This record gives sequence, C-alpha cells and structure tokens, in this order.
Amino acid sequence: MKPVVFNPVAIDDLDELTNYIAQDNVVAAKEVRLAVFDTADRIGQQPGLGIRPRFSSSKFAGIRFIPADVYPQYLIFYLEGLDEIEVLRVLHGARHLPPLFE
Repeated sequence: MKPVVFNPVAIDDLDELTNYIAQDNVVAAKEVRLAVFDTADRIGQQPGLGIRPRFSSSKFAGIRFIPADVYPQYLIFYLEGLDEIEVLRVLHGARHLPPLFE
C-alpha cells in the first residue's frame, strides 16, 4: 500500500465543494468528505483502479481518476508516484474538466 497525499489544490477543491454542500446540508458535506477520504484509501491499496482520461497535453500523462465511493459525481484525480499517490484535484463531474488541468 502506498500513502496517499492531497496536494494543496486538491485540499482547496475538497474544502470548496464541502463548504458549498454544507450551506444546505452539513451532514451531507461531512459524508462527502469521508467518501473522498475512503476512496483515497482504496486508491492507495489499488492505484490501478482509476480511469485514464484523455487530455490533449502530454504533461498530464499518467493521471487517473476514480469516482468517490457513494458519491460518484465527485471525481478524484491522482497520479501514482514511486513512493506515494498524489491526489491532484477533487472535482464535480459536471464541470468542464480539461481547462482545470492546464
């Protein structure tokens, strides 16, 4: 198992989406946050689970994403390194994603 670390952008993404959800439902916001962390743990155990998106730029080679457990509308984008898994972004799947990686 590799440790999973969230980069600062991913932490900001997660804070932003849970704060937005909490405006209407604090319990749901906490559940989404837990689902993201549970999914991140699963990524650490099986890094190859994620789907490889198609980006036009080669600088994004190797990035994978996986829907959050129980809340599949939230996507966790990550990159497997030699010693750890880095979560790059946590985004709602309805967003136009390619510009968020440029």
